[in-house]
Amino acid sequence: MVKGKRIGIAYTYDENWVGGTYYIQNLISSLHYLPVKNQPLLYVLTKDKKTFDILKEATHYNKLIFLKDSVSEIQNIINKIALRIFKKRVFYKEIKLDFLFPLSYVPQNFDKVPNIIFWIPDLQEKYLPHFFLIKKLI
Repeated sequence: MVKGKRIGIAYTYDENWVGGTYYIQNLISSLHYLPVKNQPLLYVLTKDKKTFDILKEATHYNKLIFLKDSVSEIQNIINKIALRIFKKRVFYKEIKLDFLFPLSYVPQNFDKVPNIIFWIPDLQEKYLPHFFLIKKLI
């Protein structure tokens, strides 16, 4: 186990992309095969407690910690206005983690996470490159 490290896992429950949902659920469920002393605490970044509870129920992994990855409702409204006017957000929730998986890009509130593990599902960019912009693949 990576002792003392804050390991984050991004999770979205999405019926339209159930493969990604099941991938994360199965990844977390597989941690049951580690000896208990080696099972890491995982900080689950998700939009709300309900989504976190879905993951907890699906995996039965008891070392999950809910970490809301968004700002408050008022800050969110201000951000929407700022995006329209200034083309950038004003408020970000700074996330303090040592590792984060999976991401396909780095939102500003994750830019201080030193170890981001990127993931493009199924290597689609290799086998179906015509569906991707070149700058997204670099």
